[in-house]
Amino acid sequence: MGVLEAWACAKPVLMTVQCNLTEGFASGAALEMEASVEGMAETLRVALKMPPDKLREMGENGRRLVIRKFTWPRVAKEMRAVCGWMVQDLGQPQCVSI
Repeated sequence: MGVLEAWACAKPVLMTVQCNLTEGFASGAALEMEASVEGMAETLRVALKMPPDKLREMGENGRRLVIRKFTWPRVAKEMRAVCGWMVQDLGQPQCVSI
């Protein structure tokens, strides 16, 4: 949730792949870091050397990503599709990958 909240506030994010929000890397809204003290330190060093306009751009990319994919109406629509698939066999929704 912290990643989504940071993006909603147009803040750049440093995160691991374990956050399961890899679309943040693809959209330029996050820097990938290893899940270790050393990985966090190295990624922080990289982020602190970035120009302020690049960090603002990352934050804006995150904000656009939240608006496009993580608003309550969007999540509710996907949840309804998943429930319809599971309960009424309406077909696998696109948001589910198996």
